[in-house]
Amino acid sequence: VVFRRGAYKGLKEKPPFRTTWDVPCERLDVKLGHRDGTASRFGSIVTVSCDVEPVGAHGFFLAAAIRGAVDCACASCGVVFAHALPEHRDDGDDDDDDDAPCAFTAWLDPDFVSTADGASSASGDAEVFPFPPSRDAVDLTDLVVDTIDAFGVPDECVCDACRAAEPRAW
Repeated sequence: VVFRRGAYKGLKEKPPFRTTWDVPCERLDVKLGHRDGTASRFGSIVTVSCDVEPVGAHGFFLAAAIRGAVDCACASCGVVFAHALPEHRDDGDDDDDDDAPCAFTAWLDPDFVSTADGASSASGDAEVFPFPPSRDAVDLTDLVVDTIDAFGVPDECVCDACRAAEPRAW
């Protein structure tokens, strides 16, 4: 998932701009997914929909929602299955498109100065990435994977067959 500055030059539409990336799950190193790089036998695809808002002369603010499915191994039987990422938060407000549980905000800051130890920075709820005017692209793949790992898959995924076989009450 690579954000390219040049894609937003000379557009006739007004911001925010909508950008979408469709990524096969085998290209993402999700903690419970395929790690051997083999193609998904389920055709699992992750879709990253991103609203891009230019800020100043060279900065960008990104608000992204991640939807789709990733391949996961069942914690009970070990069978790999397609795990659908959650569509909505459990707060009851299902009308807002920006309310996807797998979501992130990022600030591509043209004036960002990294620390000597290379530590990442955050400003409020947004991840901050250095994006000087001399740089044309920034790879957001790690941020997408971290977001899926944190908000899209539980610590233990269980397939439908094993879930049906589990007792409902103790």
